[in-house]
Amino acid sequence: SRRSKSAMRVSSSPSYSPPSPEWGAMLAAGRDYFKRAPWITTFPGLAIAITVLGFNLLGDALREALDPQQRT
Repeated sequence: SRRSKSAMRVSSSPSYSPPSPEWGAMLAAGRDYFKRAPWITTFPGLAIAITVLGFNLLGDALREALDPQQRT
């Protein structure tokens, strides 16, 4: 009885995976509700913009610190 329940849980667990929270998917889903609830697309959009800006600033800082030709 116990083995059959655990075997059933193991076999059924892959089919019940929750959707992954992706910023692009959140933006696409919120497109239809933008007039009524603009925060649905605003916050994921801001998160994307801040993340991209952070990676750009990090890349610039690494280039300035590690580029030997620029130090002359």
